Amino acid sequence: RNRFIISNSELDCGIMKLFFTVTKKGLLVALAVAVTFFLCIMWVTSLKVSAINGATHRNRMTYIKSLNIDVDENSVSVKETVIPEDFGEVYERYNEIQKMAGFDLTSFKGREVTVYSYPLKNQNQVLTLIVCEDCIIGGDIADIKIDGEMKPLKENKDV
Repeated sequence: RNRFIISNSELDCGIMKLFFTVTKKGLLVALAVAVTFFLCIMWVTSLKVSAINGATHRNRMTYIKSLNIDVDENSVSVKETVIPEDFGEVYERYNEIQKMAGFDLTSFKGREVTVYSYPLKNQNQVLTLIVCEDCIIGGDIADIKIDGEMKPLKENKDV
């Protein structure tokens, strides 16, 4: 076994020897923990950088206009809901629509969200935005009729 010894730590009252023993296995575990921590910090930081601001009405309108969609911004409907902890078949299909637009609701399971719905001008459709902690995390465009079609906000992964 290889051991690393750190010694000769000076204090005001004289010299004190501090022996700190580390095995190779212990060193590898410490390194793995440090790398994991670093990767977690990088992941959290990247989420904040790529987030779409949905904090205000103006932010949401700016995003909708960037999609080249014309909505009646004065007729917004707002409701609070919770993303289910367990996705059933219907929610799995809904999340597939989200993924087509570059969103993924999986990491928001169990979280409270605000849903904003805007009627599209001159069409029988509604645009929905899902906002969590001031960030747009999903949305769709759906026909108003019960058996109507639901589409992703946009058809690519570059959100």
